Amino acid sequence: MFETGNLKNFRDSMVTTVRVDPAHPFISIVTMIQPSPDWFAGASGVSLAENGGWVKRRTLTLSAYDAGADAGTTYTSPDRPRNPTKPTSRSTNRHFVAHGKARPVATLTLVRTSP
Repeated sequence: MFETGNLKNFRDSMVTTVRVDPAHPFISIVTMIQPSPDWFAGASGVSLAENGGWVKRRTLTLSAYDAGADAGTTYTSPDRPRNPTKPTSRSTNRHFVAHGKARPVATLTLVRTSP
């Protein structure tokens, strides 16, 4: 498990190192979309092993999800806990949809840096 700092600008990027080994070839990542009611982006169970070796590079396009715990619909909505909560789902909020199609919110590029 690791934690990084915040991105302040949509054009920013961040680099961090994650170690995998044959017993642990998968990674999962989650990032908060801030400030927001309960939106996040992420990927789960991404294998970095392939054909008996390690992937040299893998790029993932991340979509926005709504955790279903808050009824807010904008970045600055006041805290409005939802009771009961809704299941987590891909966000269809206007911030993440253009012309009826979900827009990605991030790109994650995984690069192997050692032999």
